[in-house]
Amino acid sequence: MIKMKNLALMTAVLMALTACGGDSDSPTDETPGGGTITDPGTDPGTDPGTDPGTDPGTPADDAAFEGTMTLAADQVLFNGNGIDYSAFSGSGAYGQARGENAPLQSFGLRVYQTGMVGQSNNVRVGLELDDTAGDTLLQMLVDQATLSVDAEGNMTITVPDTATAHVVARNAAGESATVEVADVPATAVQFTDITDDASSKGLTIDIDAIMAAAIAAAPEADQALLQSMRDVEGQFTLRAAVSGIDLLNSAGTDLALTSPLTVGTQPALAGGYDADTTDAEPGNGGGVEGTLFIGTLPPGV
Repeated sequence: MIKMKNLALMTAVLMALTACGGDSDSPTDETPGGGTITDPGTDPGTDPGTDPGTDPGTPADDAAFEGTMTLAADQVLFNGNGIDYSAFSGSGAYGQARGENAPLQSFGLRVYQTGMVGQSNNVRVGLELDDTAGDTLLQMLVDQATLSVDAEGNMTITVPDTATAHVVARNAAGESATVEVADVPATAVQFTDITDDASSKGLTIDIDAIMAAAIAAAPEADQALLQSMRDVEGQFTLRAAVSGIDLLNSAGTDLALTSPLTVGTQPALAGGYDADTTDAEPGNGGGVEGTLFIGTLPPGV
């Protein structure tokens, strides 16, 4: 009788263990709905490649202006002096005075605007001097300048305190320096007056002022290289571009660079107006390029 009672007790215990999931083959770590919800690799929000805001190739401040800018009298400006664009882009320019810190004081576009009244946008402005027969290179880019046209059609451009200038210099030996300038001179990009024509202005890059600021901001080890740029000589390709602007010659043809202008790690200035504002790429502006002889004369002159 006692044995029967013990057997009944043991049977009851075994049945209770089975009901509580004592079977070792039963899964104990199952996630309701499947385990994939805990897999970070399938979460597109954690993939930095899907965030267009992190793509340096599409800067938000390259918004395109409506309307156009045209080279007045088809002239570019060297140190404030007008030179025919066809000559600059053909046989080249020469005999230009050096700055105190750079091989050229300034370069500009003599322009007037059409259809841009009441607009204001940030633009980026860049310039490059590239030795056609060697390694010497000087590049500079101002990453912010506010270009505005008021109700009367007057053009202004200002460099905000938040702007940064990027300067790259490389000498004939291939030694290079890259400098970021936080304290950008107010004159780095400006509209200058054309003495004989109030209807046009000179959209001017103050090369000398930017170079002086870069020398002041550079580490001591790079200052001598930057200072040596003032005395370079030879035949250089000069390229300049402004983002967001449809730049035309007097015949109404878009002016563009033959290849993008890239300064350091900054997004490229392609210097050719992007008329398709419906695609993912912002308007990249207009640009000019030609030849500058520094400290020497063109063949045959």
